[in-house]
Amino acid sequence: MSVEFTENNVKVAACRYVLLMLLQRLDSKHPGLVDEMLTGAIADFAAIEANGKLDGSLRLVLDETKALLQQAGSHKGKLPLQRDA
Repeated sequence: MSVEFTENNVKVAACRYVLLMLLQRLDSKHPGLVDEMLTGAIADFAAIEANGKLDGSLRLVLDETKALLQQAGSHKGKLPLQRDA
């Protein structure tokens, strides 16, 4: 079964792909950056939840943020270190 993409789906998928590549390259130049971002995002959302403001929509944003950062961090050891230009 194939999935039909709308123009917006295609744009979002392309942006996600570019963002992943950028995060991976940044993390290869600055090891630990993605892990720090993930830790910070989790802490931010925990604070929002503690204030009683984490609704269903925001929880979906948290889940997607965590998934994106975890995917970006999954490259460790697979990319060559980038040299400063």
